[in-house]
Amino acid sequence: MTLVSTAAKAAASSGALTQLFTSTLGANTASIDTGAGGIAAGFSVLEAWMVLRTTEAAVNSSARITVNNDSGANYDRQTISGSGVTAAAGNALAAAFWQVQVAGATATAGEVGIVVLTIPFYAATTFRKQGSVLNMENDDAAAANQQANALAVQWRNTAAITRLAVTAGSGVLLAGSSLVIYGRT
Repeated sequence: MTLVSTAAKAAASSGALTQLFTSTLGANTASIDTGAGGIAAGFSVLEAWMVLRTTEAAVNSSARITVNNDSGANYDRQTISGSGVTAAAGNALAAAFWQVQVAGATATAGEVGIVVLTIPFYAATTFRKQGSVLNMENDDAAAANQQANALAVQWRNTAAITRLAVTAGSGVLLAGSSLVIYGRT
């Protein structure tokens, strides 16, 4: 049995966020990557917040998320999405990444894609990693360009997550794209 001090219990119950990594691109770059061992253990929940735009000549573009430098067929996702007034659902099993929607180069100036990835017990080694993603890309030029997605994601591995990388699906990530990772107690 592990004993936890009263102060530690109070901090743990507060849901406090501790910043583990932050990067904002100063130039167009292929990826944002925490690097090996870039995500510390010791927290109950991993939260990654992203603001992304690519150089792809499109309004709606995509980005790819991988963990632990794994590019194998180990990523599953179930997506419920709305685009304009159209609802849809889809999935991808045994993919090489989790795909999210972001703004492309021809989106309205200043538009970005927002991604919030949450993975509980990311440092545990008993079960596969599962989490959720809230993802939106809202371009005000046309209703059909409005994107809202909720994803259930799984990484087919029981290893602790110690690294996270984001790359553009096409083109590169635009300067100003950001990744912030928090550990939550």
